[in-house]
Amino acid sequence: MPHTPTAKGCGPGWFPNGVKAPQGSGAASFVDACNSHDVCYETCNSVKAQCDDALGKEANASCWKAYPYPPSGRDDDEWDHRGQCTSLARFYAKAVKGAGQSAYDNAQKKACEC
Repeated sequence: MPHTPTAKGCGPGWFPNGVKAPQGSGAASFVDACNSHDVCYETCNSVKAQCDDALGKEANASCWKAYPYPPSGRDDDEWDHRGQCTSLARFYAKAVKGAGQSAYDNAQKKACEC
């Protein structure tokens, strides 16, 4: 029976007591990007670097969608919100690139079992 990937939202599944990482920033949700990343890791023979790059791009796109340019109003806070959001998107991308190898390896073992 083929493996069915599971999506868990943002953050590692090993946080204690059901604690979750932020699922986005302000009006921007990263849930779809994180879920796609989970599915990518759990797809047999996926390329880790491509999964990680896609997470960063999709999370960043969520920031720009939530806080477009030019700002929708005269609210300078939109600039700050977008900056905070894109910073978190970059952090998530760097985190999985730097610390996601074991999660990727474990997901590949599950995904590629015959």
